[in-house]
Amino acid sequence: MISAAGWVGPVTQVAMSVMALAMVLAVVRLLKGPSLCDRVIAMDLLMNLAVGVIALYTVGSGKTVFLYAVIVTSLISFLGTVGFVYYIERRNT
Repeated sequence: MISAAGWVGPVTQVAMSVMALAMVLAVVRLLKGPSLCDRVIAMDLLMNLAVGVIALYTVGSGKTVFLYAVIVTSLISFLGTVGFVYYIERRNT
């Protein structure tokens, strides 16, 4: 039987690879997006993926200190998205 410590490393590596691919696709959408709304959503996706990568690294390394970085990055991402939405809303009126 495989212990929990035996499968956490490979699973986090595969998950980080998938997240890296998703980040590349999000950057493509950010650069190519036909509208400002598409670019804002792509930026929000990038920030959420960054939070996921930090969380995966936390699980893989076992160092819980990185959870503070997850919290701060999540708050900055949320506030940035709200700011962009406010800008877009004011621009359209």
